[in-house]
Amino acid sequence: MTIISSVFVSVVCRLRDERDLVAPLLDDLTRVLRANYDNWEIVLVDDGSRDGTSVRVKELLGRCEGVRLLRLSRAFGLDIALTAGLESAIGDVVVTLSADTDPPELIPQLVDLARRENAAVYGVAPARRRGFLRETGGRVFHWICRRLLDLPIEPHST
Repeated sequence: MTIISSVFVSVVCRLRDERDLVAPLLDDLTRVLRANYDNWEIVLVDDGSRDGTSVRVKELLGRCEGVRLLRLSRAFGLDIALTAGLESAIGDVVVTLSADTDPPELIPQLVDLARRENAAVYGVAPARRRGFLRETGGRVFHWICRRLLDLPIEPHST
């Protein structure tokens, strides 16, 4: 028997030209959240998509409970889109999710760890090549965080 938690969980996801990904994403998120929580919401932030992502989300809103759409007037980038979603989220715990790479099945583990440790948690992506400049920039960023700012951020963290 699965114990369903009464903690309110918000999932914030930035969308940028993700029209074809929205329906399966909402199906997966809804399945995981329903199975684990009594109270939850999904906040989708459309970051200036040009492929009809917002139109597709609006079509799906009628069949998906607990989903809200924030539509930015233009593409502002990941940080601004996530900040807008975080500002809008009402959950006790908020999970940010990348629509194309982060598995929704990990949400319960992240929520449990955040509540148990009473801290922010983050995921670590498997090592992958992302182009020379992006890879080098990521390494420099993580080095600065660890060495100069004394922040224990793991390489490949998301």
